[in-house]
Amino acid sequence: MIKLTRRPIADETYDRRLVFEELLKMSNNKCAYCEGSIGLDYQTERDHFYPVSKYPEKEKCWDNLLPACRRCNGTKSDWDTAEEPIVNPTIDIPKEHLSYTLCGFEARDNSPMGRNTIVCLNLNELAFMAIRLKLSCEIMDKIELCSAFLEKYNQKQSECNKGLLQNSVLGLLDLAPPKSNFSAIYATIIIIS
Repeated sequence: MIKLTRRPIADETYDRRLVFEELLKMSNNKCAYCEGSIGLDYQTERDHFYPVSKYPEKEKCWDNLLPACRRCNGTKSDWDTAEEPIVNPTIDIPKEHLSYTLCGFEARDNSPMGRNTIVCLNLNELAFMAIRLKLSCEIMDKIELCSAFLEKYNQKQSECNKGLLQNSVLGLLDLAPPKSNFSAIYATIIIIS
């Protein structure tokens, strides 16, 4: 979950670049929705969780601003998140509404918010599924390596084999630091594998 500061933005101090910088810090330079890497460039957009077209009074409210990649922001567009709620990563816990299986997302326990999120953001788009499949293959290769080193260590408990096992496990865990692209996906794949 993204930690959000709740301070209001005064009109006279509203600086688009400073707002982006704060939003990027809050999200570890990742899109709040897909976790893809973003930065202070043309691919980064400021998403209004509640669309300004329907809720103009929320335009400059911190709790309505999220960093998003152009793809997610464009896909979400003017979806009315008050009428048809989606997961808001600043206040909701995504895993309570979404589950991950076979490179795609499903609504956990048929959660309406989970279903809306998948549809609104098109989370099971083929391009996203291809990225997640590639991540899954990387992780499975590392898990197989860990398994092989564990077997070797169980056969002969030497310091060398222990070091190989430790390094392979650390290599697996290094795939999912919070600041890396798709870190939640990596962590989920590791847990369910």
